[in-house]
Amino acid sequence: MKKLFALLILTIISACVRMKKNCVNANKIEKKSTEYLVSKSDSIFAIRESEREQKAELEKQGIISDINFESNIYFNQNCFTTEKLEFAYCAIGAMLKNENLRIRIIGNLDKFELKNNPELSLKRAEFVQMIMIKNGIKKNRIEILDVKNDRPNAPLNEKGRKENRRTDFEIINE
Repeated sequence: MKKLFALLILTIISACVRMKKNCVNANKIEKKSTEYLVSKSDSIFAIRESEREQKAELEKQGIISDINFESNIYFNQNCFTTEKLEFAYCAIGAMLKNENLRIRIIGNLDKFELKNNPELSLKRAEFVQMIMIKNGIKKNRIEILDVKNDRPNAPLNEKGRKENRRTDFEIINE
């Protein structure tokens, strides 16, 4: 019985270690150059304009299109860090170009993470905020909202879990 219990404990520990390997060390994410960030914001606006034009052209032809550029940051299970920060860099570039632009970062998690790690959605939003501050955005221009799993992008089932582990962005109009 003791051997079975020890084997169970080792299995749980190794599963936890494997999960942590999917997470990124936040300190290893380097500050990007202003030129890089501004070019990222220019490219996203060009892509969005191209999407609008493509959608309008398809609708003229009677084709309904759902073109949508990704504007979320997704995370691995039980992680609040990621290297996939392209949209954050686009937002930072736009904020560097427009001093009046303020943004809200909304932290989300899936329903299974809610049971085991309910503060994870807030940590995700704070991580993105930290990246923005590290790249020259003042903290008073960034608002954080922790919604846990109250705003799912996908059904709250096994398939939808990955899409619900994310941060969203909103522009704050004042």
